[in-house]
Amino acid sequence: MGIQINGTNDNISASDGSLTINGASFSTLQVNGQNLPTAGPLSNRNLIINGAMLVDQRNVGSSYTITGDTQYTLDRWVARTYSGTGRFSVQQDGSSPDNINPSAKLTVTTTDTPGTYGYAFSQRVEGYNFSSLAYGSSSAKAATISFWVRSSITGTYCFSVRNNDASRSYIAEYSISSANTWEYKTITIPGATDGTWLTTNGVGAYLEWNLGAQTSKESTAGSWQTSNYHATSSQVDWIATSGATFYITGVQLEVGEVATPFEHRNIGDELARCKRYYSKSYSYQDVPGTNTSDSIQGLRNWDGDGRTDVPANVRFPVEMRAAPTVKIYTRSGTIDNTSESTDGFTHAANRAVSAVRAVGRAGYSTLSHSASVGGLQFYIWHWTASAEI
Repeated sequence: MGIQINGTNDNISASDGSLTINGASFSTLQVNGQNLPTAGPLSNRNLIINGAMLVDQRNVGSSYTITGDTQYTLDRWVARTYSGTGRFSVQQDGSSPDNINPSAKLTVTTTDTPGTYGYAFSQRVEGYNFSSLAYGSSSAKAATISFWVRSSITGTYCFSVRNNDASRSYIAEYSISSANTWEYKTITIPGATDGTWLTTNGVGAYLEWNLGAQTSKESTAGSWQTSNYHATSSQVDWIATSGATFYITGVQLEVGEVATPFEHRNIGDELARCKRYYSKSYSYQDVPGTNTSDSIQGLRNWDGDGRTDVPANVRFPVEMRAAPTVKIYTRSGTIDNTSESTDGFTHAANRAVSAVRAVGRAGYSTLSHSASVGGLQFYIWHWTASAEI
């Protein structure tokens, strides 16, 4: 194609990982000192959801202490303890590099010496989103992960990529050189040409930042391996220091061997992406279980036949990844109950919910109560819906 630079026509062509101008090849192209994409799209490059840690529907900025394996914290971000006794908290935090705000702050609350167990912070990329990398084929593309990180513990840390059945893994090391200082990291991952990589609504890839390694999951860095490895033996035992902190933000995964500037998305777009995996009837600023009438659901049971099933007819704001697990709360926050009311607003009594029926990706239609409901009563409730992977 033709383009003018400084008034002169130039011939430019591009292919995956390289750029050619007037017959000369370039691996990067910069404007004002910033890399431009040489592979993949100009927009929607980032395969990470909530990489700027903007959305926190579950805790709305409050600190949450991890008590077991695979617990979701900020939207799309998973804390992992691999059954160890160590504990750490996760919280949305205002400390961040000057172009990205906020961050996720992790703090050690109970120490452990890794070895038998491991610790990590992770995101699971859905297969539909990860499929553009064509992993598991001869067309597999290189990808680059970039992020800002800060920790009170310096040394060597590990990042890993694994497929759904953990039969392929890639480990990369990065260093935190200065304590309590934001540092920008980029890691290029070669395409995996073999293994099974899901391309539907399951886990396309596990991306994991290690915080304390299991000895049985240690291996060497820098190449694809046919087993489930998470870190090298050089990994810092961050979880072993009481009060240690680890911050991360500006996480971007994109096609190609070049890390481009972080792709900012507005809060409306990011929140909608997150609601595919987790949604709630509460207003954004309310933690599930809060005593509030904001955005509450309600219905009137016009039948006096004493039945236990009542119609709910709730539609989710975004169609979810899969039929979710739905939890019901009274207005005051009692889980697995609705509020029974005579006027549709004032709470009179709890009515235990035994099941939520006809749950699909778009919504649910019926609440089943554990005892027959009275006629001509109002039932009001909040809900959460989780379709995490």
